[in-house]
Amino acid sequence: MKRFLFFLYLLVDISIVIAQTTNYYTATRTFEVDGCTYQCDVPSYGMVYIYKKDNPFRDIPMLYKGTTEVYGTPENEDIPVIERSSYKSNAPKYKAIIRELFNKHHGKLESDDSLIITLFLDSQIGKVREVEFSFHRDESFGLIPIEDFIWVEQELKEKIQITPTSEGKKLNYIFFWWEQHP
Repeated sequence: MKRFLFFLYLLVDISIVIAQTTNYYTATRTFEVDGCTYQCDVPSYGMVYIYKKDNPFRDIPMLYKGTTEVYGTPENEDIPVIERSSYKSNAPKYKAIIRELFNKHHGKLESDDSLIITLFLDSQIGKVREVEFSFHRDESFGLIPIEDFIWVEQELKEKIQITPTSEGKKLNYIFFWWEQHP
């Protein structure tokens, strides 16, 4: 009986260790969660991109509405598209949401790893419409399950609104990103 209990303890202990070191994002795959489809792309150069599969803004440049003129060319790249004061007042909020994710996974994450968070904002009102996460395949963020990234997406959509400038309102959407370390 003692042997049985010992082996049972070992099995449970090994299962816990394996669960804590599972990298969920080593290859391109699709996740179905609560009726939504999330895509994880892992190109050959090793970056991981996690986003909602039906994101209408992904891989589409920021354009001036009704034209094919791209924002971000040398002629217009220095024209602000979000209000600086709005950016400054929202920064503590969106960084706190990511810190909460990091705190949940404290002990698993490496402090020199970097998570890139990209927001696709509604150009009229500045609400977050879509979110994308990216990091290198070898970084510790691969240990975070998809459900936790979805939680961050929902929090950002609910709590963040960045005011667009008059120039920003002329665009089909506003691309906004930052990098954050644990």
